[in-house]
Amino acid sequence: MITKTELQSTLTVGGIVFLLAGAYALRLAVKGRAHFERLDRQGGSRLLSKRVMEFSYWGLDPMARLLVRLEVRPNQITWASLVLGFCAGACLALGHFGFGAIFATVSALLDSLDGMVARLSSVASESGEILDAAVDRYVEYFFLAGLVFYYREFALGQALALFALLGSFMVSYSSAKAEALSVEPPRGSMRRPERAVYLISGAALSALTVPFLENSARFAPPLAYPMIAALALVAIVANFSAILRLRAIAIGLRLRRQPQQDAPQAGTPPHLPLWISLRRSQISSLIATVVDFSSLIFFVEIVHVWYVAATAMGAFLGALVNFILGRHWSFSADGEPVHGQAMRYTLVATGSLILNSGAVYILTDSFGLHYAVSKAITAVLVGLFFNFPLHRGFVFARRKPTR
Repeated sequence: MITKTELQSTLTVGGIVFLLAGAYALRLAVKGRAHFERLDRQGGSRLLSKRVMEFSYWGLDPMARLLVRLEVRPNQITWASLVLGFCAGACLALGHFGFGAIFATVSALLDSLDGMVARLSSVASESGEILDAAVDRYVEYFFLAGLVFYYREFALGQALALFALLGSFMVSYSSAKAEALSVEPPRGSMRRPERAVYLISGAALSALTVPFLENSARFAPPLAYPMIAALALVAIVANFSAILRLRAIAIGLRLRRQPQQDAPQAGTPPHLPLWISLRRSQISSLIATVVDFSSLIFFVEIVHVWYVAATAMGAFLGALVNFILGRHWSFSADGEPVHGQAMRYTLVATGSLILNSGAVYILTDSFGLHYAVSKAITAVLVGLFFNFPLHRGFVFARRKPTR
């Protein structure tokens, strides 16, 4: 499906981006970083650094000034972004990932340009912001809807695209809700610029990998693994970020309305900050996953155990390692009785075991994925959305001291 012209066009656009990056690196060496008031106010995030955003604004600034001189109106740029976003979605639906990435890139650049032109020409207005926000939602919908159509015969890919669409809308909804309630919106991860970068990168890389690396005889049309990886990243992180943002908004409202009632009681041991416990738990999970995967491969390839049974045994060993690390490091709960933690952990681990084994069986037998790939996908989803919340809030939760 990827034509020679499409491949050449994708490589050309990639080459232009690398040349601009080199020019900006030279600018950093001579004059230092480019500063923009809007970026200084918004800042970057863990998944898209502020320097990358400064680079994009630096590259667009001359174009914005040229458009102001040509008296191009911001709304005209916004409508052009919408049209190109629709073209991107149509290309993706037909499997032309390279053209889809190019159209989506230009659409995203126009989305940044309309605001820059509005500020430079002093015509920024609330009606323009509403139009820009609405077009942003439609453009993102076109992109992901195109992928939903493309993966219509691959249920996992279609599900990832739908969950990515859900996550993108929920992150935007949480910001809008915070503004409506006059609560400072949490910065979080997977805001629109980050989602655009990762999704467009997945499409562009797919245009390069599909012609050379994928065996189209097994999957028709090709699965486009970089696109699948980008969808999985956005689906997981965006939805998780939306949950954290909504939780932070709810806490902010409670503290604003009932500061005394919600103050922590004296003597109650505090939780570790969420991001610290999340980071530590992910490192612990990574170590446990190494044990899990090593055991899985050993039992399947060396001992020749059925892969479902091997999955269960590997999950048990990984769970044991994860419990030890969680108690003594991830959640710093070694002051609590170990037998209670062990009982609660066993309940959660049993549920995790059922989810892991069942999902690996479904992905392997029903969708034809390799058992190791099925295990990797399952481990990420179960770890983030099942294990971590229950470990923090149930298994290793701090208990109030008894009188």
